[in-house]
Amino acid sequence: MAAAALVTAAGALTFVPRWQLASLNPGEAQIVRGTLALPALQRRAEATRDRAAYLAWGKAAFDSGQYGQAVTAYGNALKLDPRQPEALRRLGILLLTRPGQPEGQTAANPEDARQAFLLIRTAAQLAPKEPESQLLLGFALARFGQDADALRALERYRTLDPAGREADELITAIRARQNETDPGLRVYAASCASCHGPVGGGGAFGPSLRVSTLTREALRDIILHGKGAMPAFPDLKAADLNAMLTVLERWQKAGP
Repeated sequence: MAAAALVTAAGALTFVPRWQLASLNPGEAQIVRGTLALPALQRRAEATRDRAAYLAWGKAAFDSGQYGQAVTAYGNALKLDPRQPEALRRLGILLLTRPGQPEGQTAANPEDARQAFLLIRTAAQLAPKEPESQLLLGFALARFGQDADALRALERYRTLDPAGREADELITAIRARQNETDPGLRVYAASCASCHGPVGGGGAFGPSLRVSTLTREALRDIILHGKGAMPAFPDLKAADLNAMLTVLERWQKAGP
């Protein structure tokens, strides 16, 4: 509430007293500072028409929730550098999700949504090791119903930024949907995910199953009888085992 009140008043102020900033948590204080900086950043960008100035304006606007300004700033940055990853992915996610629009006007039409997704995907291709690239790609893929690909992107985000928590809720939701519709994933989640990772990419105790070259029968034997440090699961029902083996084969074909 305190941050919202200060941000609302930001248009009439050029500073916020330190004692007021001290009452906010670090994230809220940063939002307020960013909002207060927007007029100067906008003036500088419009005066210089410099790519870095547009990016600085866009970043401050995006981070402080002034999404209309962010669209303008990042759009102008892309006119100067069409391959700038931050501008591509952030403009893409704003055009796809349309935050701040009146209720009932938040859905992009199919063609606009497709173009927005292309911006996000291009950014991920240009900067695959930037955590935000994978995070926003995962969000976009999930929005288009591509849960498996979305989950892979979000897991890459977690690998690149182990402290990042932005994807937690979406990952949980995707896994819940998958477990409801795919019995193999449900069995895997209950029996194997704690060691081999939620999508078979490897975990604290088990190797990646996506790079495995074992045949279906070899996998069946190891699951039923165990091997090395891996415990046996002799009580798995045949239908559950076959469903999970189908998942493992699908992951092998998809790769890391």
